[in-house]
Amino acid sequence: MLYSVEIAFTNSEHEADWNAWYETFLVKLVSVPGFKTAQRFQGQSPYSSPYLALYSVTSRAVFDSQPYRDIGGGGAAVGRFAQYRQRKRNLFSGIDFFPSVSGGSCVVIVDCDPEQLDLPNLLFTPLAIADFDRTVERRFITVTSEELARRLRLAEMEGVGLYRPANERRTALPLQK
Repeated sequence: MLYSVEIAFTNSEHEADWNAWYETFLVKLVSVPGFKTAQRFQGQSPYSSPYLALYSVTSRAVFDSQPYRDIGGGGAAVGRFAQYRQRKRNLFSGIDFFPSVSGGSCVVIVDCDPEQLDLPNLLFTPLAIADFDRTVERRFITVTSEELARRLRLAEMEGVGLYRPANERRTALPLQK
């Protein structure tokens, strides 16, 4: 399953501290049984959230587990930053293991059928909403090169979320597939 958290942070004075905190929190999250990967991204288009975090998880049950609650999962750990953070959490089925996205690549997200868009060089994975905020019914996701994203002018396309990696992917040890 793919757990997605779209975040807007509204206090630029504390944003660097929040980003540093989030980086350490990703490490804690992948220590929770059931969390396989964690990676953060920064939005690159008007149709992107400022930040996106994507997590590969084994099932919905991980969010009810004691280890998840113990690290402050579900928003409790954000503490002093809570007042500056607006988020949308969604859990999707349709993908079990999200790939690592490195520099020179980006994540592309659309919430409409990608065949309605002129994107002939991109192969999207369809996702179905499974739980949490349910802000969309379905979503389509892919990873592509920044070069192709520029050539297709994805940052300018209405309804296309474009995200660059903000950190390296964190993985559970040993890596669970």
